[in-house]
Amino acid sequence: MTIVKLFLKILLKFLTNSLKTVGMQGKSHDTWFFQRFSSLLMIFLIPWLYLFGLGDAGSKDYHEFQAWLQSPLNASLLALTIICMFSHARLGLETIIKDYIHQEIFHNLSIYIVRIICKTLMISGVLAILYSTTLGHMVMGR
Repeated sequence: MTIVKLFLKILLKFLTNSLKTVGMQGKSHDTWFFQRFSSLLMIFLIPWLYLFGLGDAGSKDYHEFQAWLQSPLNASLLALTIICMFSHARLGLETIIKDYIHQEIFHNLSIYIVRIICKTLMISGVLAILYSTTLGHMVMGR
């Protein structure tokens, strides 16, 4: 099995598990694993983003950044960075909520709000990348 297939299998399992009910038991191992997995990915993705993408963002104009984003590798790695970042944040916030909010209604409500916000930001970021790399050219007439 290639590394890409393995990564996609793990990512699919993570996304489907996160849509299940809040009160499930036995998810602490999955949460621990995926939090470590996402942090391991970010160890490589964040330096890449800084060194090859946004490190000199102050000296790049809009068109230079668009040209950088047109590379399929750069767009894919930026999307992966966004997905890992918001997934990791969601897992961390859910762990904090589970540890410190004990009233069931506030506990469940807080977890649902965190999930909605993180997934909305994750989807918005990936859609912005897709728009910039594909649809933006058609709309702008370039």
